[in-house]
Amino acid sequence: MAHPPTEPFHRILVLCGTGTLGSAITTALLNSNKFTQIGILSSPRTSPRKSALLNHFESLGATLHTADLLDIPSLTPIFQFYSVILSCVPSSLISHQQALIDLAISYQVQRFYPSDYGADWVSDPLLGALSPYYIPKAQIHNYILDKAGKGLISYTSMATGPFGEVVIMPINEVAMQGIDVNDGKAKVLGDGSKKVGFTTLADIGKAVVATLLNPSLSHNKVVRFTSFTASFRSIINTYAKFTGKDFKVDTVGSVELTQKMEKAIEEGDDEKEALVDVMAAIFERGQGLVVDDGLFPDVPRQTMEELILGRLEREGIPLRIGDQGL
Repeated sequence: MAHPPTEPFHRILVLCGTGTLGSAITTALLNSNKFTQIGILSSPRTSPRKSALLNHFESLGATLHTADLLDIPSLTPIFQFYSVILSCVPSSLISHQQALIDLAISYQVQRFYPSDYGADWVSDPLLGALSPYYIPKAQIHNYILDKAGKGLISYTSMATGPFGEVVIMPINEVAMQGIDVNDGKAKVLGDGSKKVGFTTLADIGKAVVATLLNPSLSHNKVVRFTSFTASFRSIINTYAKFTGKDFKVDTVGSVELTQKMEKAIEEGDDEKEALVDVMAAIFERGQGLVVDDGLFPDVPRQTMEELILGRLEREGIPLRIGDQGL
């Protein structure tokens, strides 16, 4: 385990492979046709709701497993068949990954991918130390760093910034920022000038495939990968360029964000509290900017312009003459 592997991994198990991120990664793994076995582990509660998606993945060659992630004994007959555990667990289960790492080590799993896929908090100590959302992530990172240092397992963490799909979100309470093209309105956190490294879900999947096929490049590393870098102001300007509209921009500042977080805490909504905290850190305070490290330059990436043009086409919004070919 001390030395980076030279051959690609072949047996991959995706934990929570039917969620928004997990399904994108699972799709990329299956579409690559590069792996001997791709397993998807879903909980007994999730499986019935996601039966159509699971059946689709199975038709593409995936092996389906059903088990409760909190029930470690039920996972033992599953983990033993895989060389890589790729975790896409939600924020509520981040700390539980310590037990999953221990189980992986006991079955000599070669590599563990913790559930990160966000801001580059590893390079931003202030974000990692102060943000409630990133504290358990930091604890898991330090835990697997220690195990990897002892040669018990290797790891790859992915820093990919916010999902690129953020740039095509309409205005809504959950996202706290967005763009309504028909109404010519936009809502941004802070002044909208902070640059952010975005990665689309499809590109995250492709990046994960690249790390698995090149295990020595991703051995015991935080891989920083982005589709594009942009500020929300530049995103709005691109919409204006393509549509000819002048957008009215409303801003959300620190006071309003604090109020939203306090309300989430009062209501016991941990997921929303985490979302508010992360959005504030990245878009309003400018923390955790992901800068692509150039490890995988040949992986094709979607552009901001492609995403925006795709949204305009789907919504039937005419382009300003001269921009159709962009």
